[in-house]
Amino acid sequence: MLGRNMFFARSSTLALAAASFFPASAAYAQATPATGAAPPAGPQAITNPVAAVTNPPAQAEPAAPETMIIITGSRVGRTSFNAPQPVNVLSAQQMANQSIATVGDALNQLPSFRATTTPSANLYRVGASVAARTMDLRGLGPNRTLVLVNGRRLPFSSDNGTVDLNQVPSILVARTEVVTGGASAAYGADAVAGVVNVILDTKLDGLKAEASAGTSKYGDGKEFYAAVAGGSGFAADRGHTVLGIEWYRQNGIGDLESRPWGRRHVNYVSNSGWPGNGDPAIIVSPDAVFILTPGSVITGGPLAGTQFDASGNPVPFQFGSPRGGILQVGGDPSITGAYLLDETPLLVPNRHISLFSHTTYEITPSVSAVLEGSYAWVKGGPTKDPRPFDFGVPIKLDNAFLPDSMRQRMIDAGVTSVPVSRYSTELPPQNVGTSINKTYRLMFGLNGSVFRNWNWDASYEFGRSHSDTDVLANRITSHWNNAIDAVAGPDGTVVCRSTLTNPGNGCIPINFLGVNPENVAALPYVYGDGWQTRTFKQQQAELNLRGSLFDLGAGPVSVAVGGNWRRTDWRGDVDDLSAAHLFTQNYATGLPAGKQGVTEEYAEVNIPLLRGRPGAQALEVDAAVRHSHYTVSGSANPWKLGALYRPVDGLMFRVTRSNDIRAPVPSELSTLETFTALPLNDPLTKSTYFMNVITTGNPNLKLERAKTFTAGGVIQPGFLPGFSVSLDYYNIKIQDAIDVLSAASTINLCAAGQQQLCPFVVRDPGTGLITSVTTTYQNLSALRTAGWELAAEYNKNLADISPGLSGNLNLVLNANRVNHLTTISPDGTKVEYSNWTGNPGSIQSLLGVPRWRANFVTTYSNSLWRLTAAMRYIPKGILDPTKIGAEQSGYSQALPNSANLNHVDPAFYLDLTGGMFFNAFGGKQGEVYLTVNNVFDKSPPDTLRLFGNPLYFDPIGRFYKAGIRIKFK
Repeated sequence: MLGRNMFFARSSTLALAAASFFPASAAYAQATPATGAAPPAGPQAITNPVAAVTNPPAQAEPAAPETMIIITGSRVGRTSFNAPQPVNVLSAQQMANQSIATVGDALNQLPSFRATTTPSANLYRVGASVAARTMDLRGLGPNRTLVLVNGRRLPFSSDNGTVDLNQVPSILVARTEVVTGGASAAYGADAVAGVVNVILDTKLDGLKAEASAGTSKYGDGKEFYAAVAGGSGFAADRGHTVLGIEWYRQNGIGDLESRPWGRRHVNYVSNSGWPGNGDPAIIVSPDAVFILTPGSVITGGPLAGTQFDASGNPVPFQFGSPRGGILQVGGDPSITGAYLLDETPLLVPNRHISLFSHTTYEITPSVSAVLEGSYAWVKGGPTKDPRPFDFGVPIKLDNAFLPDSMRQRMIDAGVTSVPVSRYSTELPPQNVGTSINKTYRLMFGLNGSVFRNWNWDASYEFGRSHSDTDVLANRITSHWNNAIDAVAGPDGTVVCRSTLTNPGNGCIPINFLGVNPENVAALPYVYGDGWQTRTFKQQQAELNLRGSLFDLGAGPVSVAVGGNWRRTDWRGDVDDLSAAHLFTQNYATGLPAGKQGVTEEYAEVNIPLLRGRPGAQALEVDAAVRHSHYTVSGSANPWKLGALYRPVDGLMFRVTRSNDIRAPVPSELSTLETFTALPLNDPLTKSTYFMNVITTGNPNLKLERAKTFTAGGVIQPGFLPGFSVSLDYYNIKIQDAIDVLSAASTINLCAAGQQQLCPFVVRDPGTGLITSVTTTYQNLSALRTAGWELAAEYNKNLADISPGLSGNLNLVLNANRVNHLTTISPDGTKVEYSNWTGNPGSIQSLLGVPRWRANFVTTYSNSLWRLTAAMRYIPKGILDPTKIGAEQSGYSQALPNSANLNHVDPAFYLDLTGGMFFNAFGGKQGEVYLTVNNVFDKSPPDTLRLFGNPLYFDPIGRFYKAGIRIKFK
């Protein structure tokens, strides 16, 4: 909603663009005049940039090279409004209008982005960066969106090769440009879905500051933000330096029970009576709870339906209905809450500090130097898992804590053990995870001009990102099993069975029957602390040359050539217990030392063919090619070919075809296995239970290769000044796509007869239950997406309507429609992710995208105040694409994936921001503002399970924020 088409940017955006630096290597910079003088007014003089594009003056000549701006997605000199690819712009003013503190949060409101990694989406994700804000364009995954700052890559923030935008001080952001199509020919690998280029104001003159604070209607989730930035010339203005610093803190929000919608306890329950009871195989219902009690309950065998009260006495237990596996609807009143969900925060606490500095110095009239540095400290957590929980643990006949009455009942029933399920409420939460990331970066470069209209630059950059992640209070599986297997020792005292054969093992017995506070004595034995470290180092060197060759009659032919070298090194250490996979949840993992290097050469050309002719006001062709050689993953030759055609004033068409690549990231290349226990549905036993999901990398992965096609146009009708609209179609086909077939899909496809997947599903030969599912990164057959993107804007000075009116009105609409987002596995199996807005059943698998999304922002402003209303809409979607609901075509209760419902209701959100301007302190300009987000306090749709889907639906509720901005000139 906040972004708008490059063709719709205001003149203020052009002014910021003209303030940029580093002409050929940075995809944003303004070329410096050959004389070394200050850049001419150029774009700043354009009062209506859209009209300048679609209604150029008669026989207007192209802008001189020294006033051209290199826009994201291209390295040749050109104006901001003649790109064959759609480029959306998010300006600093747009962020200010809605008082959004971080650029990552602002971008994630655009319909084309999916908020895959944010503090509210990192549930159960204890990783190298708990607080990360990464970009996921088109829903193709964050590692297929290339993120740049001032046109340059930053060091990895995680094993997945993503960049955390928390490290960018938002107060210095001039604008963010988003290329919604492949751009590997311009930037190399990873620009498959597109490019996000955060452009900082490196020409800031003066001092500005901002501070804000906010809280939810419930008094939690408090947010604090403060930032200051300044810039000044030195050495008789031959040099200029800019420095910005930002501090941000967001307190967490409690567990699921802290919100009314969370207390509905919606979940999937397998129907154990299917197909004979007339209900579908899967029931989606509120009041769905795990079959656990604090004192333990017997869930199977002849004594099923017996629980142990707080004192350890056997009493009857009432099962709910329906019931399947570890879940039931309703049931015994001893189950008082959402067990397993009552500790994990809805919003993970997070904070960061980021600094950025940029200094330029004119060595000679034709040569300048630049020194750039940045540092960021990002902390996320603590996040945590529930207290210990166990399903179907065998309590043996000789267990020392077993009441005599229960022992006799077991003897009478002829059983030597009973399976009990328990939620150990007397013990503290598990896996309390916190991550701290530190990233610094230094860049030194030279740039200058040669001849009349040629510019060059050379640079070297070094960046390092290091993270420390602590995962405290993690259960050691073997120790836990030893502790709950308690027997009477030779002297009659209660000991662990293992102690009888190994007296020095330190085991402390746990009473598993009843609520027993004394069990905390076993914590030093059954809990352990894990940790992991990650270090990513990136070096890169660039050399670029850009200029004009000759004129074909419609303008000079612009050329850019260059080369670069880049190397990324990584390493990750881990504690001994995690390395040996001894924890029940192995969140901490190692990362063997590795590296990937690449050398690249590129060339790009822009050829104006026609200009100012009847039926052809402008016709241009763009072409680019790059050769990339990776030391691990092979070589490729990405290319791009595009054209722009303006037949008449007010109408423009554009088309681009490109071949793009993505290189495997450390997590995909690593041979180490990661283990996660997840509750998944078993179609053979018709039940849901916890099983180990093992994920491993593949060092033999090849480069991903993508074919991208975009086509669209821009209309700015002369009869409606200030109105513009663009519509673009995109189609991205990725071959050899690197991905993991989800554990749920692996299980379901094996059960459906895909025998090649069954070796990855391991079952216990005695019980027939799944013990583990292995998923491996591989070059799958294809990943495809296609859709439409709409951007419209209307700007109006109300005085033009009537002299009695004043102020300005700005209306912006952004919408995205996804025709399909499909993965195709090597066996031809297709999984469709479009029109999917639900959580499919695995807490980590939030992969779907809505069929379409729309954001609308309207702002009224005058010299005294402004008001912004931001609206976003998510339409009705599918709850789980692996299921078929009663409302869907082809539904039948006889199907093993039938469900009573399979949809997610639509949602509408309204945010309001109002500001008052003031002049104080000797003429300094300022603003105070107040924001109310989610004005109607809209909860996630009722049909969403567990934590809902924070990628699209607000889990927080109504949120208030107040702040102040001031600029000292």
